[in-house]
Amino acid sequence: MVSDNFEEVFRDFIRNFGGRVVPEGSDESADFFLPQDNIVAELKILQVDARLEHDTKLQGLVNDWTRHGLVMVFGRTVISLQKLNPICQREWLHILKPPVERILRKANRQIRATKHSLNCPSAKGLLLIANEGNLLYTNPTDYMILVSRALAKIGLFAALESYCVRATL
Repeated sequence: MVSDNFEEVFRDFIRNFGGRVVPEGSDESADFFLPQDNIVAELKILQVDARLEHDTKLQGLVNDWTRHGLVMVFGRTVISLQKLNPICQREWLHILKPPVERILRKANRQIRATKHSLNCPSAKGLLLIANEGNLLYTNPTDYMILVSRALAKIGLFAALESYCVRATL
């Protein structure tokens, strides 16, 4: 599997920079600890391609937008999020955000648990996101906009003291 290979290559990369791979325990844990920088990092690899479910939901939105005169589509076409009416953008983002929110919440729990188990409460949290086949999120800029919107929605900017992720790459 490609992701297993990527993950192993990334583990080697972390080790080459003095980092450690955190052993998986009974609790959720982050993937890496970089002691020289006091960073606990979690790697998330986007693999699952949920396009069919997404297409079904999006088709319903497009039908609604067409009825309300927000878009005009004849036959088959590619719809670009950036070129849509802001109302349509918000509705589409509403479909795209929940999986991103789940990733953020899980990574936060893993980083928090690892900081606790390694007894390094002052460590900074780092979330690393790699895309290996999820075709819904192919534009890195759009994905980071989704991440920032998801962070804002779940109130993590307002409650940073309880949130362990301090950076996302």
